[in-house]
This record gives sequence, structure tokens and C-alpha cells, in this order.
Amino acid sequence: MKKLTRIIAKLWSQKNAGYTIMELLSVIMISSIIGGAIMTSMTQLWRSDETEIILTQTDGEMQSALEYLTKDLKEAVFVYEDTTQLFDPAKKYIPTGSQLGLDTNTKPIFAFWTAKIIPDEDLPSTCASDNIECNNLLVRRMAYSLVVYYQEPYTMNKNGQTYQKSRLHRYELPKYSDSKTLTKSNGFVDPGEENNFLIWPLNGNGSVNLQTIEPATTGKSAAMLLVDYVDNPAKTNVVNLPNCPDENYNRLPSDAATNNSFFICVRKTGEEVGKKQDIFLYLRGNPVGRGGIVKEEEIIAMPTLKTQVTLRGIIDKK
Repeated sequence: MKKLTRIIAKLWSQKNAGYTIMELLSVIMISSIIGGAIMTSMTQLWRSDETEIILTQTDGEMQSALEYLTKDLKEAVFVYEDTTQLFDPAKKYIPTGSQLGLDTNTKPIFAFWTAKIIPDEDLPSTCASDNIECNNLLVRRMAYSLVVYYQEPYTMNKNGQTYQKSRLHRYELPKYSDSKTLTKSNGFVDPGEENNFLIWPLNGNGSVNLQTIEPATTGKSAAMLLVDYVDNPAKTNVVNLPNCPDENYNRLPSDAATNNSFFICVRKTGEEVGKKQDIFLYLRGNPVGRGGIVKEEEIIAMPTLKTQVTLRGIIDKK
């Protein structure tokens, strides 16, 4: 800086003298070095700020998704501890990812039954005295819905880089597609009437499938995107991957090698309907590929977030 100052002062003092080429080149060279250093520092600072913003945004989205999941589960009356039968793709009790307009590799993660409040404006205006279903609905003002959460893996291609990501989607099969007219959703079987929560949609002794048509996938039953930028479900070398609290919990899905960015642990109750259930939810995001974050090495890996939900175990809510 001192040399640059002397040169500039000399140039200003020699108003009637010409500038030598060497002097001009020296000024240009030194100015370029200083300007380059300033620009490099500013760029690094900008990138650091951008990275921090993206990390905060992604973490906030995962937190919000967990809060939504927690609120949703608190309304559940029964959470499946074992989804082997319900999720069997050959039986088609629930929609596949492709039927919901999602990637063919989309997997159902967990499922539960909830009792949904039906607003007054969606109730039948009148009921015949001999219409038991209609009169019961006017008294209870609730109906069961089956809720399933899916994880959709996908590949992101950006700036010559390939990233493995996933999204979470919520699917709901309500009892009614139109509650005013008591029009049932395609594929809905009422577990309250059949007392078949554990083996739904089969009859009480498990011998007959009570679904006469595949479950609805449009309207109220269209898949809803919950959150994007969830980490690759089959990611390897995950740091500090949590496990279920102890052997008294079932992990869903059970395979940690292929499902480790979104899973739940359900306390074993012997799947007794109406019994209080304890659930842990786990979710991990990954911001790589957003903004200027292009490599895993550029950031500290995001932790797997956890929350706990305890259900009251009430079935016939009034």
C-alpha cells in the first residue's frame, strides 16, 4: 500500500511530465492484486452466508414436517406395529406410488387410523329414521380415515452433479368422498363396523377381502407433498444413526440399510386395538444441491431429528 501511495502521489505531482509505461503497469498490477483479494474475500463471505441460510432453511423445513407429523399422529386411534400385510403390493390394499402419480420406487413407511371430525356444513341435512348410518353420523360427527405416509426417492441433476434425494407424501383414504350424501370413498372398509383394524380390509376371521374396488387416489385421496430435500433413504455411512429405544419397539420400515432418513419406532402392544401406543419419529434432511451447496464435504452432515408421540388409545370417540 505504501508503494502504491508513493506512485500515485508521484503521478499527481508530475502534471507536466508524462507517465512511464512501467509506472502505469505497476499501478494496474497492484490495484488488480488488491481488488482480487477483496473480491475473493467478499465471494467467500457471500458463499458462507448463503450456505448458512440454506442449512437453516432445510433444518426449519424438517422441523416443520416433524411438527405436522406429530400433530397428525396425536389424532390417531391406532398405529400399525406390523405393516407386512397392509403394505403387501400384491394385495393392493393401499395405492402404489405410481397410482398416486409418484415415482415407481416410492415406498409406504407407516400407516394409522384416525377419527376425522366432519364439519357441520358437510353433514347430511336430514336423515330418515331408519337410516342408521346417517343418524349415527349426525350424532358422532366423526368418521374413520386411513392415513399412510410415503417416501419418494428421486435423482436431482444440477450443475453437472447428481444427488440422491427423497420427498415425503401424505395419503388419506377417508370414509366418505361426499359425506353429505354418504358416498363412500372407493376401497374404503369401515374398521369400526367390521372390527378389523388389525387385518383390514379383511373380514373378522381374515377369510374375505371386503374391498370391492381399489382405493381412491384422487380428490380427497390425492397424495399431498409434505416436505422435500429429505436425505437419500439408502444413504451409507450415516453418522450417529439412531436406533429404536429398546427391543420393546418395532422399527418401520425394518431395514435400516434402505430406509434410514425417515422411519418410526412403535412400542409393541401386541397390536391390541384401543391400547395406548408410544411412537418415536425420525427424520433427516440434506441441503446438498440447493443453491451453491454442491458437495457433502462443504457442510457438516445434518443430524437425524427425533420426536415422540404418545397416543391415548381411544377408538370410539364421541
